Amino acid sequence: MIRFAYAAAWCVAVVLSAADRAFGESLFRLSGWEYEKPVLYSGSPKKVADPSFLAAMELNKRPYLFFLDGGRLQFAGFANGALRDVRTIAAVERLCVPVIRTDGQRLYALVYAAGAFSLYRLDEKKVELVLTRKHPNNFNADFFLLQKDIILVLAEVTSGIHTAQMISYDKDTGAESGVVPMPPVSADYKGVFFPNIVTADDAYFVAYLVRRYDEKAHQLNDTAVLLKTKDVRTLDSERPLAIVPVGMNDHSPRYFVHDNEHYFILSRKRESYYMLKLLPLDLAIEYDLSTKFRHAVNPVFSARDGRLELFYLSRSGERAEIDHRVIDLSRIHEPGYFSYISTNRRATDESVAIQSFAAVWGAERYLFFLAGGYLFWSGADTSVLLPPIKAVERVHPDRKIAADFSWEPPDDPAGIEGYAYAVSAERDAVPAFMNLSANERFFSSVNGTNGNYYFHLRAIDSLGNASDTVHIPFRIATAASARMTATVLTQMTAPRPLSASITIPRIAEPITNTAAVIRAPETNTRAVRTWAVLKRSGPSAMTEEGYIDAQIADFLALVEKALKKRDYFLARYYLDRMAIIAPERIETHLIGQVIRRAEQDIFFRHDALIAVGVFLFIIMGLGAALWVAGRL
Repeated sequence: MIRFAYAAAWCVAVVLSAADRAFGESLFRLSGWEYEKPVLYSGSPKKVADPSFLAAMELNKRPYLFFLDGGRLQFAGFANGALRDVRTIAAVERLCVPVIRTDGQRLYALVYAAGAFSLYRLDEKKVELVLTRKHPNNFNADFFLLQKDIILVLAEVTSGIHTAQMISYDKDTGAESGVVPMPPVSADYKGVFFPNIVTADDAYFVAYLVRRYDEKAHQLNDTAVLLKTKDVRTLDSERPLAIVPVGMNDHSPRYFVHDNEHYFILSRKRESYYMLKLLPLDLAIEYDLSTKFRHAVNPVFSARDGRLELFYLSRSGERAEIDHRVIDLSRIHEPGYFSYISTNRRATDESVAIQSFAAVWGAERYLFFLAGGYLFWSGADTSVLLPPIKAVERVHPDRKIAADFSWEPPDDPAGIEGYAYAVSAERDAVPAFMNLSANERFFSSVNGTNGNYYFHLRAIDSLGNASDTVHIPFRIATAASARMTATVLTQMTAPRPLSASITIPRIAEPITNTAAVIRAPETNTRAVRTWAVLKRSGPSAMTEEGYIDAQIADFLALVEKALKKRDYFLARYYLDRMAIIAPERIETHLIGQVIRRAEQDIFFRHDALIAVGVFLFIIMGLGAALWVAGRL
């Protein structure tokens, strides 16, 4: 019974730990994006029963989320981290992937159930059925929204030839208006796959894949074809703008037009591995967009301002990570450009895998994903938290009263690059330049002239975002006596969340536009971890002995951590810093002996010496025995 109770308690602890990790800050970390936050519904994190599908679309500057729950497709508006007005669209057949699109005025959803495709038109007030069409399968179905028409794409297989049937419907009434004839395919081809329609320059660009069997290589190969037309009903009479071999593709490519250039994003499979490829049709050269991975991906991307921002799921077994890359489309022709583009990979927790994700680029950027059965969201990183700072006023041996400031880096997805500080007589001054590196987290006013001042500090991350400014008043004066004291002026912890979007010029120079600026001496600009920051606010007093005890305890913890790692150099470094603070303390001498003994044990471990001695004695005995045997 005791063992059973222990096992049950352990299982409960594991479950609770996994749930805690699902909502913890370690789940999501992409540079340029905030930490994940759970999407709320009715005040609680939204749980989604079916993790296989998630889509997002923007309408009237508001994101809308689409997800499956209980075998039904649902959608809801998203605002301020919460879902609003969750509504059901229709029942969806299992393993059917809905298709979501928008024409900028309304949302549309294509679903398959009971042997038929149904297209629904959605807005903020109602769900309206536009059309229904019977079809024997839901393979590779899609639809496109033109100016006046809806083009429904259905896959058919006739006599072993795969065709893409494109049916036109009136956008307002849903009445069928004709069939879009696809260009004829020669007899040695296996069919037409994955049509894409894009509107640009008052014309329609239609891109699709044609597949044929290569008798020499004994394999299937695809060719990308691009057509331009003013009317899709005359598609069969248009001459191709581009015909480019693209290998074998068993997933729908993504086609887009940017700055009059045409691109394919292909999910290519070779030897059981997939890889995303970027194909500019004018260059007919493929570029690697991702590393190799086992499972096919459904990339989400946005092409604007000359940049391709791409998200895709990188799967490894049961785990999946969101990978993020930003490509400058004007530089893709440069030799070696793709080799040094870094992949911004989300660091996943082993116990929580991402099942689906979606992104929205519009008035604001949003990234949504499903993990551990819950819905999460992230927005563009435009903020930095306040640095947790502590200010201590000390009376020095020369009877000078001055303040020392130390702080810890605030938690930030992009990482802290540095700090901007200034000292002035103005209460609300804002530092203009980054003049401290990320490791410089200490400032002393001991070299300043007497007077009343304010210390101003803000943190800056690697994206150039800056936090609000911390303003701390302090004084520099002459004390009545030389008795050393220490008084805590301020101690702060970082609030969360904090909104700030000011970009700071990264000029690592001191502020010299005021005579009141005080620079810390060079010996004080090293990053120094001081006593633990207490979680309370307001002024409080600390005696000299209490202050020294706190610092000694902090350094002892650092020495212990270094000894556990057998980093004796670092341990002695912390010991030397502790000796400067309190050379007469007994802890300093005891820890010094511990470090020396640990260093000696590396080379003179007594048990090891005994073992080596016994081994050498045996070897010598065997050698002597062999020598005697040889002589006889």
